[in-house]
Amino acid sequence: MTAFRKVCLIDPHEPDNFNYKLNRCGRTDKGVSALGNVMSLSIKRLKDEDYLVRMNRCLPPDIRMLQWTEVDDSFDARFSCVYREYNYFFF
Repeated sequence: MTAFRKVCLIDPHEPDNFNYKLNRCGRTDKGVSALGNVMSLSIKRLKDEDYLVRMNRCLPPDIRMLQWTEVDDSFDARFSCVYREYNYFFF
């Protein structure tokens, strides 16, 4: 939430438990790390819609926002999931 506050996509004065309709897709199996995930969140609309550049400037180097899309209010990243894809990489 810190990065969203830094780029003013959510109100910096609202408490951490404020309802931004934040949802994320389910976790992976125990001991397995995810290379990507989906989340949904209610944020302010930007005129230039440059969400990727703004967010990636504030995120740590190992976390990147790769894509965004506008969805209607009924979308929930956890419960609107149609399928999950698992790829296992062994090093």
